Amino acid sequence: TNTYKETSWNLPYKRKVPELSEASPSLKLASTAAAFAALLNESPIAQEIDFNELYQFAKPLKQEFPTQTHVQKLPDLILQADRF
Repeated sequence: TNTYKETSWNLPYKRKVPELSEASPSLKLASTAAAFAALLNESPIAQEIDFNELYQFAKPLKQEFPTQTHVQKLPDLILQADRF
C-alpha cells in the first residue's frame, strides 16, 4: 500500500544491574581505564569523575592483576595526572 505506520512500545527490562563494585575485575579495569581516558581528554562524560575517587577505585586492581605491569602503574598514573 506504500503507507507506513510508525508503532512504538516499551520493552520490559526487569534485570537488576549490579553496582560496579560488584563487577568482575576485568570490567572494573576496563571501566577505570575508560574513565581515566575520559578525564584526560576532558570529555563531558567525565564531569562527575574525580581523580581521587578514580585512584581509590584503581588501587585494589593491583592485587587482582599482580603480573600486569600496566595495571600496577595505573593508580600512580592517575595520581600524576591529578597533579597537572
